[in-house]
Amino acid sequence: MISRFRLRPDIQASTTVTVYPTQQHDIPPADDFAIVKDLSDPSSILKVILPKTSTFRQYITKVVDISSKIEKIERDANRTFVATEPGTINITDMHAGHQYSVSIYGRKNGESMLIKEESFVMDPLAPDFNNHNSSILSSYTNITLRSIKPYKALQDIYKIEYSQVDPVKFYPNLEIHDIAEQKYIEIYLGNLEPGRNYNVSVIPRIQGLEGRPWRGILTTKPYAPSNLIITDTNLSCISLSWHYSNKSGVDRFRIMYQAVETNLNPIKVYALSEQFSLDLCNDLKAGENFRFSVQAEKNREISEAVNVSHILKPMPPERLEVIVDYQKRKFIVSVDVPSEQESIIEACHISIVSQKLDAIELNVDVIDRKVNFTTRRKLSIYRCFAYVNLWPGRRYEISAKTMSKGVYSNKVSKSLALEPAFDMNAFGLHLSESDNGLRLEWPTNGISRARLLDIWKNIVGNDSSLHIRIDPQNNFDQWKEQQKRFALRPFDMDFFIIPDVQSGACYKIQIYTVTSSGIVSTQKFEEFLRLNSPSLSLVVEEISKTTAVFRSIISSTRNEQQFPNCKFHIMVTDTYGMNVYNRTKPISSLISRITLEGLRPFHRYSVDAQIVCGRPNDHCPVKRRSLIQQIFETRQDRPGPIRNLTLFIINPYSVQLTWLPPISPNGIITHYIVKIHPMVYTV
Repeated sequence: MISRFRLRPDIQASTTVTVYPTQQHDIPPADDFAIVKDLSDPSSILKVILPKTSTFRQYITKVVDISSKIEKIERDANRTFVATEPGTINITDMHAGHQYSVSIYGRKNGESMLIKEESFVMDPLAPDFNNHNSSILSSYTNITLRSIKPYKALQDIYKIEYSQVDPVKFYPNLEIHDIAEQKYIEIYLGNLEPGRNYNVSVIPRIQGLEGRPWRGILTTKPYAPSNLIITDTNLSCISLSWHYSNKSGVDRFRIMYQAVETNLNPIKVYALSEQFSLDLCNDLKAGENFRFSVQAEKNREISEAVNVSHILKPMPPERLEVIVDYQKRKFIVSVDVPSEQESIIEACHISIVSQKLDAIELNVDVIDRKVNFTTRRKLSIYRCFAYVNLWPGRRYEISAKTMSKGVYSNKVSKSLALEPAFDMNAFGLHLSESDNGLRLEWPTNGISRARLLDIWKNIVGNDSSLHIRIDPQNNFDQWKEQQKRFALRPFDMDFFIIPDVQSGACYKIQIYTVTSSGIVSTQKFEEFLRLNSPSLSLVVEEISKTTAVFRSIISSTRNEQQFPNCKFHIMVTDTYGMNVYNRTKPISSLISRITLEGLRPFHRYSVDAQIVCGRPNDHCPVKRRSLIQQIFETRQDRPGPIRNLTLFIINPYSVQLTWLPPISPNGIITHYIVKIHPMVYTV
């Protein structure tokens, strides 16, 4: 147990203690009474171990700094401790490297006597190069350690032991003599190798006594990588490679990269020491300018950064096409490009080479919308486009590539024979059915006509023609119609009649433009069309009591003899809605008679008829033409018998007759004739 001690206020540092001769029996045994340095801190703590059994009532310990290398004023103050119980006295806050005289007096019966006196040199204390007042500076081939010397510590020499860890290499020890006037100590270790770990010990020494060393693993600065090379591997990945000297050690490589024009934190990745290339894909954006840096790391030492800027190749165009602007009467080379979320694209480079090797080179900015040049409707697609003068029918090699900060994407190319323009609405063409067939009309208005001729000149070609193709869609064994083709130009006529088409027939009609070299327009007018049915009239020819005869008359201006695509459907119903006739008949140009038999006399009937052209599964929808409903009545006939004749005798001279009208009156009953024939009875 550590006993309590106190510094008596009446005994100061300059107190004189009267010493009496010590009797041999008063001195405690040596193994029970000692003055030693504390093993946990031998530079600042002394321990006085008092005897457990003793005849003294008090122990007085006097500590005096007797260091000879410093002025008296710099010595530690004298201290006196008094203990009343056996145990251990801890004397703390002693100065490292100082020499102290420790005297112990025993006191009893009012008298003091010297019972032990020893001189101690406290262990010297090494500087702490890890605290905030210290610094360790590493370069490629040397390490400099600088620190404040411990407060009031004394030492003669600093011995430095250091060796390289891997590969193992030993260096001769260094000794640095202490200069008492300097507050700082600076140690320079030279002739080292870059990127290596060194085991360094700084050992203080005074009067041959070595204190506890300061130890640390220090690392020289590694060499920086060299020959940093970046290669694009695909649209959003790069391969980063570098060289590294075998004269320098390294634990790993730290790679950082970020977009040049953003303030975001850089992305960090690491590569092993034996790895000299790395594929990077995360957070890379095509067309963006990135700054890449590579540093070598050894322990906590980092080399200088090797930086290189690299612009990733932008994404190539997604679509390349030649379209027509009918309002400006020009061709447009249109390039659809990825959105700004996918790639940074500033412009497009468009190259056009004709079959005569005439070249057009254009740089076109990107717009953030796509314009449909026919409807002028905006769509959210990024696009480059350029108006160019091209000639329909000629062959061109067209290529495009995107551009970002002077870096071009892969090229997208297209070889084509330029098709002539075609658009029914832009041309002002109108297709309709006439009495003589199908009628195609060119615009006749002066302004519209001039606009058409200008379109024809610039984007169709003066030597191009308008083609019409008529394909019958009717398959009848007994009658087959041939395909028809026509070629026209707007300079020739105001309209054109397509002859020899059948009423009610289904046709596939195609209209397009063709150059003189045979290049057909991409855009076409293509439509399935069923012509109107022939005109038919139904005339009542004869009506009797139980029959009616109708005559159907076909009227057509096309001199048609047959109408295989159409049928004539007639339905006759009586006043009660009951069908009395429901037939479908073929139509011919000959007069056709329809006879209705089995009708009831003096009854009203309605006739509904329609012409049906086509079948449900045809390409063209079925066309129907209904005739005006006709109503007729059959002639009167003899009335049917009356019903329920009843005789009621009123008196011998009178009777009453009652009856019901006939079920089939077969006409309007105006009166009843009652005939009474007397009967003669012979008695």
